[in-house]
Amino acid sequence: MGRPKAYKDDNVDSTFFCGYDNAGNLFVDGWNRSANPILLELAKKGKSLGMFDLNPNDKNPGGVQWDGKYVAVGNKGGGVIYRIDSTGKTAQTITLKDGLNVEQFWLDGSTLIGPNFQGDGPVAYWHYPAGGSPTRKITGFSEPFGATVSSVKSF
Repeated sequence: MGRPKAYKDDNVDSTFFCGYDNAGNLFVDGWNRSANPILLELAKKGKSLGMFDLNPNDKNPGGVQWDGKYVAVGNKGGGVIYRIDSTGKTAQTITLKDGLNVEQFWLDGSTLIGPNFQGDGPVAYWHYPAGGSPTRKITGFSEPFGATVSSVKSF
């Protein structure tokens, strides 16, 4: 609501994916000026960005989703999702078998839906936060990139 405002931090090189938590705080992943992965937080009605360092070995930040307790941050190319706590620490690492190119994923309760952005990669479903092998795969896509879930109400 209101007028848009640009936020700048000279320590940030690039930003990629974003998501809100249930309190209206915005989380954005990206790279710092040293090309290390970071997670930025803009608190609701905040005036500046908070920055957390993510695992420096994971150079490719992926999707960002609030799961009700943690910020879930993907690592495209790594097949993992990190559950990040309020201090910026990794509380859990979730491995997605056959999910190496999941970029923008979606959380729907206890299900993670993730497109594999590679050729004709499938959109797969995994148990969340357990991970492991996909429980379902939908094929027939050409380079699927993002997923979202919408509830449809009958009239």
